[in-house]
Parts: sequence; C-alpha cells; structure tokens
Amino acid sequence: MHVAPAPLTEDPDTAPLPEAVEHVLVDGGAVEVVWAGGRARTRITFEPVEVPHTER
Repeated sequence: MHVAPAPLTEDPDTAPLPEAVEHVLVDGGAVEVVWAGGRARTRITFEPVEVPHTER
C-alpha cells in the first residue's frame, strides 16, 4: 500500500508536508493521518472504503 497525504488548501502560506503532518499511523488495512497541532485526523480504510475526517 502507498499513501501520499497532502494538505488541500488555497492558502499560499501552507506549511511543507513534513510540518503539516504530526503522525501517520498504520493499523492493518487502515491509515490515519494526524495533522499538525493534533486537532484534525483523517482515517482511510479499505474494507469497506471510508475516508472520515474529524476535528477537535
């Protein structure tokens, strides 16, 4: 599996990806990206296919 997280924004001052992503967690058939600051997460699962995004 290959995952390439990217922040999607029109903001010209977006941080480089190494600074935008705090953690990437891999658990079986799922990948979870914890965005900088730890307040937003995107989880990708493949069986079934889901991409929920949450903010705290």
